[in-house]
Amino acid sequence: MGNSHPIHRSLLDHWIWRKETFTKGQAWVDLILLANHTDREDFYNGKVIKIRKGQVARSELWLAKRWGWSRNKIRRFLKLLKSERMLEQQTTQQGSLITLLNYERLHKEAFENDTTNGTTTDTTTGQRRDNDRNTYKNVKKGKNDKKREGEKKRRFSPPSLQEVRDYIKDQNYTVDPENFIDFYESKNWYVGKNKMKNWKAALRTWERRRKDAPGKANRRSDWQELQEQFF
Repeated sequence: MGNSHPIHRSLLDHWIWRKETFTKGQAWVDLILLANHTDREDFYNGKVIKIRKGQVARSELWLAKRWGWSRNKIRRFLKLLKSERMLEQQTTQQGSLITLLNYERLHKEAFENDTTNGTTTDTTTGQRRDNDRNTYKNVKKGKNDKKREGEKKRRFSPPSLQEVRDYIKDQNYTVDPENFIDFYESKNWYVGKNKMKNWKAALRTWERRRKDAPGKANRRSDWQELQEQFF
């Protein structure tokens, strides 16, 4: 194939191709990919017309929207390509018809020579696309599995009464474990508007508040104190 390289037409609809304003080189390649690769009839602007190989039946306005250019920039660009003998442009009642003058050579070098190995090239290309898709799926699946694993690790599991008792005993806290469990069970283990993430951290907060106000613990029951602090 010499210095040529085939480009699949699926690129036309890929986000990476159309995400930003086109460059002049990209616009030229876009015209090549938009051009008919065989003669055919098409319904264009209300009428059936014959579009030949290497022709692009698209209006300047349509190209301007696709490439992110102004109408004047489109006209200057097409005028430049005409001066370089790269295309011709016809204006008909149905609209604008662009003919790429070197399309036959480009098509032959980039595509027709690629069939010299019969169906081998097509098969290899298809297998490569399948491998790429499978690789993408496997990578995506791996990321999703890691995400689910991380979410599972972060998912809060309410403690049992015995777990709270053991932790309070180990830390020499004075918080009543039953009051702690009853309080958060009544709130479905929410802290404010958010689901609790760490019950041990909540216990430490309770203990600090008790130490900060020791007089209250002597004058009121634990449950009354909790109501003052959280309700």
